[in-house]
Amino acid sequence: NLFQKPNEVNGTAIVLQSIPGAGKNIIIDHCIVKPFGQHGMSTTRKDDFIGRFNSQLGINVFLYANESIFAGDHTDKNAIKTLITDQYRTIELKGVDSKKARNFSSIIFGSNSGWVMNIESLDRRFCYLTVDGKHAKDTKYFAELLHEIENGGSDGFVKYFMEYDLKDFNITDIPVGNIRHRHSD
Repeated sequence: NLFQKPNEVNGTAIVLQSIPGAGKNIIIDHCIVKPFGQHGMSTTRKDDFIGRFNSQLGINVFLYANESIFAGDHTDKNAIKTLITDQYRTIELKGVDSKKARNFSSIIFGSNSGWVMNIESLDRRFCYLTVDGKHAKDTKYFAELLHEIENGGSDGFVKYFMEYDLKDFNITDIPVGNIRHRHSD
């Protein structure tokens, strides 16, 4: 959906959890954020997407929230939910009145923490995935991967998703066995 229908609110965010060095950032930063240019954002600051002075969200299509959420903080829970599902959001520039803007952001949350998001049982907004850590801290593997990405791999990644058949795809069909089916709030 992100690549083929960037003007739609997905209603579901991906949550990636892994051990340090598993490689979440290399794919996201080089194959998703970078192709979207000014419309893509990777941040470690939750204020960039649920705080004040969030003007970047007015043009944002993809947001990667990397190590930016503390799952034990219940105060941000509803703001994050609305960011994922609402058609509009409030944008505020410094020194300018806030305004409503269309919400086009597809979101991935990532963390090395064992508890990434405060997810309620059966919440439809999150697809929680554990990233395989078999290549964690394997500098040779990631150097070769980065070389591949920088020499046509990123373009191939985008092309794959632009041509992927979405006819039978429903982004809200979260896989059975997903963490949301095993844990409750």
